[in-house]
Amino acid sequence: MDEYKLIINGDQEHILDDEIVTVGRAPDNLISFSDDPNVSRYHAEIEKRGDEYWVIELGSFNGSTLNGEEFEGEKPLFDGDELVFGGTSEIRVLVEENEEEDEEEEESEAEEQESPKPDADEPEKKPSKMPVMLIVAALAVGLAVILVAAAGLFYFTRQPSTASACDAQASITSPGSGETITEPTNVEIDLQNGECVSAVSYRIEGKEFARATSPPFSVSVNPDTFPQFADGLNRNLKAVLLDPEGKEIDQSREITLFMETIVTETPEETPTGPNVPIPLDPKIPTQTPTTASVSLSDSVKMSENTIKQFSGSFQYNARNPNFLREVNRLTAEYVEKGYYARAKKYRDVINIQYIQERSLDPPLPYILGMSRSKFKLENSPEGVGIWKMSNELVASKGYNGLCRETIEAPNQRCAAIASAAYLEEIIINVFDGDFIYGIAAFGMTTQQAESWKASLPADPAQRADFWNVIKSRRQREQVVRFFAAAMVAENPQKFGLRNDRPLSDLYKVYMRK
Repeated sequence: MDEYKLIINGDQEHILDDEIVTVGRAPDNLISFSDDPNVSRYHAEIEKRGDEYWVIELGSFNGSTLNGEEFEGEKPLFDGDELVFGGTSEIRVLVEENEEEDEEEEESEAEEQESPKPDADEPEKKPSKMPVMLIVAALAVGLAVILVAAAGLFYFTRQPSTASACDAQASITSPGSGETITEPTNVEIDLQNGECVSAVSYRIEGKEFARATSPPFSVSVNPDTFPQFADGLNRNLKAVLLDPEGKEIDQSREITLFMETIVTETPEETPTGPNVPIPLDPKIPTQTPTTASVSLSDSVKMSENTIKQFSGSFQYNARNPNFLREVNRLTAEYVEKGYYARAKKYRDVINIQYIQERSLDPPLPYILGMSRSKFKLENSPEGVGIWKMSNELVASKGYNGLCRETIEAPNQRCAAIASAAYLEEIIINVFDGDFIYGIAAFGMTTQQAESWKASLPADPAQRADFWNVIKSRRQREQVVRFFAAAMVAENPQKFGLRNDRPLSDLYKVYMRK
C-alpha cells in the first residue's frame, strides 16, 4: 500500500497511519494549529477509506480550500494536493510507494526463478525409517488423548441443561413498546409454536412479577404494586417462556415501557378577589387545560438530573417547593409534539458553534432553545430566532459582523454564532461558568450582567439557593422556563409525547464521560 505523508506548513511531517486524523485549533486535535485564530477549534477531518484518504470539512467559520478552490463536504486526497485551512494554515499531501514491500515482492519472484529444479538423473533420497519404539509410544499417547476427550464429552453431555429444546416464540402485543402505564394494564402475548409451553414468566428489569400457567398466558401489571419502578423512567418488560420441565425457552424479545402514577389536573373555577396569586407572567393564565403533571419528588429528580449535565462544581438547591411548583406549572406549555424533529434541523449549526467552536456545555443551546421558542422560528417582542435574541443586543455587541446573514435566517447559522458568542461572554466570562445565573441574565448587556453579579451574595453557599437570591420576576421566569423545558424535553414519554425523543440524543456524543 502507498504511504501518505502530510507536510504541515512546509516544515513538519506527519505520516498518515490513523483511521481518522482531526485538524483544528483545539489542542486535542492530532494536527493542531493552536496559534492560528483563523482555524476553527475542530476544522476538518482526514479519514482513511480503504486504500485512500478523504478530507472532510466540518463547517468551519473561515472555510477550507483544496488546490486553491473552496470546498464543502468531503473530497478524496491525491499526491501533490494542497489544503489550506482558514486561509492561513497549509497541509501538502505526498503519496510515496512503499519501497520495502516492492523489494520483498522482487526478492520473492527472484527466488522462485532461481530455485533449482530436481535433476532427473539424480536418484531420489528415501526417507529414513522411524524407530519402532518411537512409533509405539506415539500411538499410546494418541490413544490416551482420545480416551480423555471421550470422557470429557460424556461428562458434559451428562450435565443437566437449563435451556429447552422447545422452539416456541412469543412477542408482547400489549402494552405497546414505549407506552406509559398509569393504571392496571393487561399484558398480552402473541405465541407461536406454543404446544410445548407450560407457563410464561413476566419480568420487569429481570425480576418476575407474575406467572401465567394457562393460555392465553395474559397477566395484569399495576404501577401501584411496583413503587420502585413507578418513576417515569424506561423499564424493560420481558415474557419468558417455560417448558413442562421448567426450563427457559430461549427468548430475546422485550419491550420498553414507562410506569408512573400521573396526576390528572381537573380545571377548577377561576378564583376572584384581591388575594388571588399573581402568576409569573401576567400574559399566561393561571388555569391551564387538563394536562398531565408530575409529583414534587419527580420534579426534584428531573431538575437535579438537568443540573448534573452541566460542568463546574456549583452546588444548587433545586428543592425549593415554590420553585418546583412554578416549574410544574409551566411544563404544560412545553408538552407539544414535534419539538425533537424541529431541533434536529439545527443540530449541525448548534454543535459546531456552541460545542466545537466555544466548548460550551452541550445541553445549554438545546434546553435554552426549547425554553425560549420550542425551536419555532416565530418572531416575537422578546426577540427573533430560536434563542429569541433582540436585534438591538446583537447589533450593540457587533455580532452581526461574525456572519454574512441575519439571526432571522432560516438556517439559524448566524443566530447560533451570535448566541454562542453572547452566552460564552455572559456565562463563562461574567458568571465564571455558573449557568443558572447566566440563564437568569439572558438579554442583559455585559455591563448590566456584571453590575447584577456585583449585587449578589459573595458566599457560594448563599448563592446556591438561587430561588431566594434571584428577585426579579423576569429573571426568575427565565430560570423556571429553562427547567420546565428540560423536564419535558428530556422525559417526553412521561408527558405523553410518544413520538418524540430526549433532546440529549442530539448531543450525547459530546457529553463528558
